[in-house]
Order: sequence, then C-alpha cells, then structure tokens
Amino acid sequence: MDAPEEVVRPGWAPSTDLWRFSPGDPRCGEVIAEVLREQAVPLLLRLTDRAEFLAMVRDPAKPLASGLGHPIMLMVDGGPSPELDAEIAYYEALDPVGWPVGPEIVAWVRARASLVQ
Repeated sequence: MDAPEEVVRPGWAPSTDLWRFSPGDPRCGEVIAEVLREQAVPLLLRLTDRAEFLAMVRDPAKPLASGLGHPIMLMVDGGPSPELDAEIAYYEALDPVGWPVGPEIVAWVRARASLVQ
C-alpha cells in the first residue's frame, strides 16, 4: 500500500522517525495499521526472546545496536563469561560523576551472574 501524500516519514533521524498525517484522511490510519501489523508487531515479538534481542543489539546493521551498545542486562542470565567480564569492565571504567549507578549495576550483575549454573 502506498502512503497517501499527507503521510510523511522523514528520513533525517531514523531513531526519532515521526508520523504526520491529515486526521480527515482514513488512508493514514490504514498505513499506520499496516506498518504496525507488518513491521512493529513482528519486531516486538522477536524482542521477547532474549537471545534474539541480544543478537539484534549486537548487529551493527540494526537500529537497536546504536542505542544499546553495552547490553549487559541482556547478558547477565547467561552467567559468567569473558564477554560479560568485558561489559563489567566497561561499567567499572565509567566516570562516577557522569554515571553514578555504575557500581550498583556492576554489583548486581556480578551477583546475578554468579547464580547461573
């Protein structure tokens, strides 16, 4: 389905892609429903699987990768690993003034990962 002229999807900022539409045009709702049905809902369903979510975050070609560069919360339930250690080191190196919750995150991750057998 082609988007009506009144529907604009600006390409200038994919992470903040916005919809504008004419409220009197029923085609706009059809386009939005189609995008939800064909793109948004399938993506959300994939993101409910932790392994799939982590794979998408790690894939630099995916939009999620830019927003979640350090997916420590997705990795913690896999237990201790060299990759998790690298994520912990990243958080430990953060400036506590700019990231005051870093030590709490590290402590929680270490405790949670230690429970995995």
